[in-house]
Formats: sequence, C-alpha cells, structure tokens
Amino acid sequence: MKWMFDCDDTLYDLQAPFNETMAEFFPNLDADLDELYKEFRKIGDDVFEIQEAGIISMDASVIYRVVMLCKNKNLDWDIDMAKRFVRTYRDHQYHISLSPIFKEFLEEYGKDVVVLSNGQDEHQRRKFKSLKR
Repeated sequence: MKWMFDCDDTLYDLQAPFNETMAEFFPNLDADLDELYKEFRKIGDDVFEIQEAGIISMDASVIYRVVMLCKNKNLDWDIDMAKRFVRTYRDHQYHISLSPIFKEFLEEYGKDVVVLSNGQDEHQRRKFKSLKR
C-alpha cells in the first residue's frame, strides 16, 4: 500500500511559524492567534492569483498580508517592520519539524509514502530540507 500526503499543515503545523513570528513582533498582543492566522491566510488568498502570475513576489505578498492584518487590527507597523516580519516568518518556516505522529508513521512506512506540494519550488524544498532534520 502506498500513502500520499500534502506537506503543508499535514506533516507539520503550518500556523506555528506565524505564531512564533507574531510573538516576537507583538509580545504583548492580547488576541486570538487562530483568528489572526485565519485572517492572514484570507488576505493571502486575495492576492494569490497575482502572486502566481508573477505580478508580485512571494515576499511582497507576505508584506501585503502583514500590512493589511496590522491595519485591520489597528496594530502599529511600518514598512521596515513588515519586511523584518517577512524575514523572520521565512526563517521560522525553514525551521519546522515533523509532527510527532508523522515522524513515527514515516519511520514505519517511509518507503511507501509520497508527499505532494503545490508551493513555490525553492520555498517548498527548503521546508522539506528542514523536515528531514
């Protein structure tokens, strides 16, 4: 039997890098991170097509998401902060780890597993490299 999984939010917690970055940039924020992340993702969905068409870069898309989230939630921000947020967020995305249940699963069935990914090639490869640690 062969097993097939999507990488993002299956093999690791997709929201964890966002939570870690928010904690660094807004340590005293009293807000529901799950709700903020949902809004962050929704804003990303709004610009996904123009990003995929190459009109804006992936980093510009994340800057836009941060700026719009901060505006919508009345959080203090400036463009330099948004750029630093993106760098920090990316760094956290490249330091992810397998969820414990999948680590155990892959140790047992790893030869029969296929992992799918639909993100930007280099970005996804860096996440896979991090997951192999």
